[in-house]
Amino acid sequence: MEYLKQFNELFEELQSKKVGVMAVCAQPQDKVDEMMKKSSLKYKCYSDVTHELRNYVAKEGYVEPVITGGPGTEDQDLYHEIRQYPNGVVQPAVLCIKPDTTVLYKWHIIPAEMNLGGAKDRPLPSDIWKEVQGKL
Repeated sequence: MEYLKQFNELFEELQSKKVGVMAVCAQPQDKVDEMMKKSSLKYKCYSDVTHELRNYVAKEGYVEPVITGGPGTEDQDLYHEIRQYPNGVVQPAVLCIKPDTTVLYKWHIIPAEMNLGGAKDRPLPSDIWKEVQGKL
């Protein structure tokens, strides 16, 4: 959640440049809406419990976020909190893309022990925005 809040700091500047921001979570939409309200996110967060968006961006070659847990995976037993998600969870990823599908920035984490299973070592939103600005 703290990571998502960091994008709030850039929200007005992104809007002024006509750059959209959204987040996608593994929780059902009612839980996502509750989280958004509590965290005061300035942008929309959507539920994708079946990973349709993840599968689309991977198929198109934009970015390939990792799915942890879910049916038939060994890591289902590594992280007990993942057991509540029947399809597993998509690990953090960032995709910045123009309407013509030009990819300006992409990143995804590969969960490992050294990044606490994907919980740390994420790029700073301010660094992402600097890189994107250089390509606009």
